[in-house]
Amino acid sequence: MTRAAVLLIFLLILLSGLFASFCFSSSFVVNRTGDCAEQQVAPVLESQNTIWVPDNYSKIQAALDAASAGDTIMVRAGTYRENLRVNQSVRLIGEGLPTISGESLGMFGTPTVDILKENVTVCGFVIQHHSSILNEYDYGVVPYWQCNVSGNLIRGNVEGITGGTWCNYNVIADNIIQDNGVGLRVGGVWNNITNNIIRDNWDGTEFHNSHTLINNTIFNNTQFGLQLSIWNSTLRNNTMISNGYNFIMRESLLPLQIDDIDTSNTVNGKPIYYWINQSDKTVPSDAGYIAIINSTNITVDSLSLEHNGQGILISYSSNIAVKNCNLADNWWGVRLKYSSNVTLHHNNFVNNFYQYETIGLHSWDDGYPSGGNYWSNYNGADTFSGAYQNETGSDGIADQLFSIVDEEFRFNNSDRYPLMAPVSIFDVGEWNGTQCKVHVVSNSTVSNFQLNTTEQTIRFNVTGEAGLGFSRVTIPSPITQTLWQNNWTVLVDNQPPIEIRNWTDTGNTYIYFIYEFSEHQVMIIPEFLSTTILLSTLLLAPFILIIHKKQSSKRKTTTGNSR
Repeated sequence: MTRAAVLLIFLLILLSGLFASFCFSSSFVVNRTGDCAEQQVAPVLESQNTIWVPDNYSKIQAALDAASAGDTIMVRAGTYRENLRVNQSVRLIGEGLPTISGESLGMFGTPTVDILKENVTVCGFVIQHHSSILNEYDYGVVPYWQCNVSGNLIRGNVEGITGGTWCNYNVIADNIIQDNGVGLRVGGVWNNITNNIIRDNWDGTEFHNSHTLINNTIFNNTQFGLQLSIWNSTLRNNTMISNGYNFIMRESLLPLQIDDIDTSNTVNGKPIYYWINQSDKTVPSDAGYIAIINSTNITVDSLSLEHNGQGILISYSSNIAVKNCNLADNWWGVRLKYSSNVTLHHNNFVNNFYQYETIGLHSWDDGYPSGGNYWSNYNGADTFSGAYQNETGSDGIADQLFSIVDEEFRFNNSDRYPLMAPVSIFDVGEWNGTQCKVHVVSNSTVSNFQLNTTEQTIRFNVTGEAGLGFSRVTIPSPITQTLWQNNWTVLVDNQPPIEIRNWTDTGNTYIYFIYEFSEHQVMIIPEFLSTTILLSTLLLAPFILIIHKKQSSKRKTTTGNSR
């Protein structure tokens, strides 16, 4: 496309926006579903007659056919089994929340309210289909141009409100949209979507092109909550709760990802961080969704990012570190698009529909013995250890790498040291000026983690059902040096584990040990203290045995006397 063509398209869009702002001043607000009393619609057209249904016409469609541009059609409470074609610029207002119940007509179905003219208002209705089987076009409401669809309850349709490329400059406000296949699907441009409740649909919403979304509540939709394929859009105070995947940006190209989305938008009570053109920052710990776009030197650390389209979206960015995060139950765990020098390690990728999508060459582990990530869909064996996984003995790292396929098949990515179990991260504060975390990779349930500086111990509980359990504990060097002068031992219920081995590097000590499953307390303690505990156990054992025998003898004597 030539520069002249691009400039022409831009000018046409700009002029259409100016035209809309001049011609379209429909800005009334519905306070609640069905309340249309104080609404003001513009433009005010020449005819302003009021037609009542069923007083003047028994059917709403008959009133529409008789109306002129600018008329108001008032519909009293009741159920009207009709499929409406609105072919005049009128106000269609319900009194007492009447029901318009459409039928699935023809091979592909028919909308309940099909708006074919600009400057139409539809307010104060229940809009639904009553057919038991719905077809492709059994929509609730289809807006057109400069229309206002507000204050309605829209339910039981293939799509509640839907509009394609012709759906421009509309106000869609204060509706309850529920129990549809898709609640709200909008194409076109510059639609104002405000104060809607979108719930209990298969998909909540889907938006294309450029729109404004303010104060919408989107919850309990089976699959996606808020789907965006948009550009130059503004999102404020939108709340997404308990959707299968709360929020997703579907676009891949940079110009189509430039939107104004601030932290007033939340997923499951946590803010969305949609960062564009940022640098040298760490994502705050309260994040619920993260997009990093056209940015550099960003760190994502110790976050739980769940039930979104992407746990993390990284696009057109460089020097990004993602570590110690739980990325679970997302459509994509992480999505890397056209970025460079992204490092990902010690993250849990758990039950994402797609664990990753990537273009480019990135680093998916932290080397050996530190390790890589946990992948819930990887069932590797752990028989060997070492940097080449050719030394006898397990180490909590899989023997084979986890292959990561580049979307364009240009790069050979892999996690060379995938973890054999999820990693739990415990923040243990600052040591010698360094903020430290202890990692526990375990096929057991880990609980009650404690680091006690007075007792010089690390303790935690492990629980499992049957077989052998393992834990792989990573302890920063400042801790091992300060607590134990690098001389430590591991006890499982005050006994040595079945098997133990360890490794060190410049920053950490790595301890791997095995035990039989049930519930145990693990202690990592100074080496001299472990000797004391074991000697005490050995010394006390004879006394305990003598006491036990005496008590048994007394019980036998008592039993004999009773006879």
